[in-house]
Amino acid sequence: MQGEGVAPISLLPPGATCTGSTLRIPLQNRVPLRIEHIDASILTLVPLCVDGHGPFPFVLDTGAPSTLFDTHFLDFVRLGADAPPEILHQPGCATVLLHVSVPRWSVGPVGLNTQSVAVVRMPGFGLSGQPMGLLGSDVLSRFGAIRIDYLARLLTVAGPEGPPPSPGGSVNGPTADTVPPDMLSPGTGTPIPVDVTTSASGTSVVAPVSFGTRGPFLFDVASGAPVSEASAQLAARLGLAKTGRSLPVTSLGCPRDGQVVASGPWASGSVPLRSGPIVAALSETSSPGAEGLIGSKTLSARGSFVLDYRSGSLVLGAGS
Repeated sequence: MQGEGVAPISLLPPGATCTGSTLRIPLQNRVPLRIEHIDASILTLVPLCVDGHGPFPFVLDTGAPSTLFDTHFLDFVRLGADAPPEILHQPGCATVLLHVSVPRWSVGPVGLNTQSVAVVRMPGFGLSGQPMGLLGSDVLSRFGAIRIDYLARLLTVAGPEGPPPSPGGSVNGPTADTVPPDMLSPGTGTPIPVDVTTSASGTSVVAPVSFGTRGPFLFDVASGAPVSEASAQLAARLGLAKTGRSLPVTSLGCPRDGQVVASGPWASGSVPLRSGPIVAALSETSSPGAEGLIGSKTLSARGSFVLDYRSGSLVLGAGS
């Protein structure tokens, strides 16, 4: 049973509730988003129905290789463990990692296949008014391509959901495949090549990023990060100017902050990115080998984007 104090998802049709495994609303390939503007950051949330309960707010995170539930989520939905608990060691602390089987669930009206999901304590998640976890690229990649529209506040999936890709698979974009035309509006920008890699830990998406004439460096395409990030080591190498501020980054077990620095001129592929503050720290959900991430504040600057996992393409400003 859904517990009291769970933040409701706004912008749903009146009376929309979770029935069975899905949220019953008419747009079967579109999911309403809640976009929260917090200071200089943007948080993108989707409604998840799990085993008939919800909708629960989850961060829509293309930069998370795997979907994660916060431990508090199990106070609202009863799910059976499907693997022994593990101890996850992080800098300064350790936390328990659980694995549960999710037989019936959906993102909005879009039904999702049964799968195992990791459960771990994430600071800033799971309490009243907070998201309950991350919906990651392990799930999103199975739809082939997705469009996140910050202006219309909609997630569109090319769908239907396919089977999980085999570990060890990779796409080095751009391939000969094309982005589904119905996901784009006329006059959209130049596709940015991305590399999509599937491993036992999930699906990672990285794009080339340059700062001025330096680079390229591999950055996660991370809709779940409120602001863009660069590792502290990379920020120091580039000499990015400090602002004197700090912001929290997504962590597992222990809360963690990073200094805010100024990006200066930067670009992904041949496409300029909006200059602004970025965090000189890297989320613990980031892909192995990534030196930073392109967060939602940057991705939203052109109103929308399409991420095509099959062709290895990212299109900024893709239209509604």
